[in-house]
Amino acid sequence: MKRKWICLLVCVGICIGYTGCVPRIELPSVPTPVAGAGSAAGPQAATPPVNAQETAEHTPAPTFTPAPTPEVIAALCILDAEKEKMPVFAAAAEEMAFKYDWQLNIVGVPQGFDAALAESKHDIILALRTQVKTSLAALEAAAGKGAAVGLLDLAGGANQAIAGISRASYTQVEAADLARLVLNETLQYPPHDTPVRLVALLSEESAPAAVAFQEAVSQGKIFTRGLHYESNKKQSAEAFLNDQLDNWIVGMLDAIYVENSQLAQTALKVLGERKRDDVEVFCIPSGTEGLPPMIETQQELYKRYVFPLAVGVDVEAEFMRMAEVLQHMYKHEDEPETWEFSIVVKHMQSEMPQVKKVS
Repeated sequence: MKRKWICLLVCVGICIGYTGCVPRIELPSVPTPVAGAGSAAGPQAATPPVNAQETAEHTPAPTFTPAPTPEVIAALCILDAEKEKMPVFAAAAEEMAFKYDWQLNIVGVPQGFDAALAESKHDIILALRTQVKTSLAALEAAAGKGAAVGLLDLAGGANQAIAGISRASYTQVEAADLARLVLNETLQYPPHDTPVRLVALLSEESAPAAVAFQEAVSQGKIFTRGLHYESNKKQSAEAFLNDQLDNWIVGMLDAIYVENSQLAQTALKVLGERKRDDVEVFCIPSGTEGLPPMIETQQELYKRYVFPLAVGVDVEAEFMRMAEVLQHMYKHEDEPETWEFSIVVKHMQSEMPQVKKVS
């Protein structure tokens, strides 16, 4: 019996020596049941733990789209005069540059456009001509190179179309017509009834303003309260008006009709000193240095004095119209345009000034 156990032990030792290890038996692990919300039946499989590094590797990185590079539109506003001569031009140009995001340059060249445009690489060129002698050849050349070119022509003359260029030209109004225009506005301005009681300050009897005044008197439209000619050296306009205001107290005079801005300021000075706010002043505008009367020049005066209306060319409005046309031309949305502009009337005392075009 002993011999059998000895043999068995020897066999077991041989097996251990042969394999070099003791076999290990592992039982399969059983997952711990996890009760799900609302689960009514049996255990569910456990949710494996989330590996933060693995999650990061599988989350796509955000894609950043770079903002588009803004388009640079090089614009040139050029006039054949010193910039100081036309401040409204520079002001309107800066406003349009802000509106359309132009990279703007404003240049005054009294000697003409040729030298300033010889090497121009601008996308948009808006020119203001104040002298008939100023050549337009450089503008035509710039248009031929692909620039969007526009011309505001205050020099007058025929508004002939120029290939590739948008052009707006001033149509001149004769002095007599301008005098009648202002006088008619004076007579129609409320609360006047016909005949209107007027004092007139004029230069001389043969002046267009005097002729228009006498025509209206003969037609029964005016009741003359006083008539003064500067050609009469016996009394100044200021002394004459003071005498008339002594005679015509509040409620007895409607307005003062004057021929130019100098006489208008005289009238306003007298009214201010006498604290008379019942009388309005109507002035015939006059241009300077060969230019037509401009409404912006009068508006500067109206910031200090209350005038019922302003009469003249609205340069700012025409500039803005031209700038819009050029913007469309640059984007190849419109063809060049040609139009005419002239004197307009703005009633200044209404909340929104009414504009009347003069035909």
